[in-house]
Amino acid sequence: MALSACLLPTAVTTAEADAPCFYSDGAQVPEPGFSEAAMHAYEFGPQLKASFDALSDGEVSTVVALLEHPGSTLLTMKCSANDVFWTHLSLVGLSDTSDDAVPADLAGKARGYRVTEEGQQLLPGLIDGLVRERYQ
Repeated sequence: MALSACLLPTAVTTAEADAPCFYSDGAQVPEPGFSEAAMHAYEFGPQLKASFDALSDGEVSTVVALLEHPGSTLLTMKCSANDVFWTHLSLVGLSDTSDDAVPADLAGKARGYRVTEEGQQLLPGLIDGLVRERYQ
């Protein structure tokens, strides 16, 4: 699987709610879920950092809050910067989707994510480093 180097997703409209997401360079954002290819892709780390850097300050605070509340689910709109970031975490098993938490009226437009057990162990250090680098 080739992951795009440009992590600026295009917005999805209501009419396109079930359509795939695309980066601004035209490459398709992968669907959430574990990917053996992502685990071995040398470009994955820089792409994960780029997806983190695309988050707003408010989205960064939700990442931190989710880590502080194990078992919680984050709801985010499909194709948002937040969705792309959590999708990338899911590719390496640090998060997974929780679509049963998505209200019926947002089905196909929103996704739910939760941190996996492995993510609970690894993400605090990773996120701490990304936050420190972002705000230094």
